[in-house]
Amino acid sequence: MKFSFVLGFGLMIISNLSFAFLPNQFRVNFVQKFESAVTGKTKQSKGIIEYQYPGKIHFKSEDPDPLTYMSNNKKSWYYTPPFIEGEKGEVRIIEKNSTLTSFFDTLKKGIKSNDFYKVKRKGSRYDLIFSTEKSKELGVQAASLFSKYLELRKFDHIQKIYLTYNSGKKVNLIFTDYSKPSFKKKHFYFKIPSNTRVIN
Repeated sequence: MKFSFVLGFGLMIISNLSFAFLPNQFRVNFVQKFESAVTGKTKQSKGIIEYQYPGKIHFKSEDPDPLTYMSNNKKSWYYTPPFIEGEKGEVRIIEKNSTLTSFFDTLKKGIKSNDFYKVKRKGSRYDLIFSTEKSKELGVQAASLFSKYLELRKFDHIQKIYLTYNSGKKVNLIFTDYSKPSFKKKHFYFKIPSNTRVIN
């Protein structure tokens, strides 16, 4: 009886440590590097990610391809501003979360192998190899998390993330200026600008 209690208590602690890896909300600035499908050259953009568990995200990138993505776990908006002032921007509204949102949600499992992914460590680099089912759901084959320190104990220890999509596309996200703000209730609702073409 005593052994069962100790075992159960130990498993509870391990579970809580796993869930403690990803905070309930965060904001981080990023630099994004990816290979252009047109030219084959590496392109770079910068922006901000705001996230709240589960399924709420605000992703905004700037030049060379300005884009805003917002999701509140019920509805998602992809907004592209007009290229020329006076023209119409465009927003696509869908009933689905993005790859990045689902990816962050999945990290609630922590940096231990589980049903969703296997973890392989190489120094301060942690490779996440997704199961066939989870890979199909996310559209991501693998992810590599690079820690500022030798041990990756908390999400804010992440310096950069390399994502390999099932399509073969590779995206590198370099994180800076990490914080844990409190978001208002309607923070993750996108306000559509005037002179915008709406596509459902």
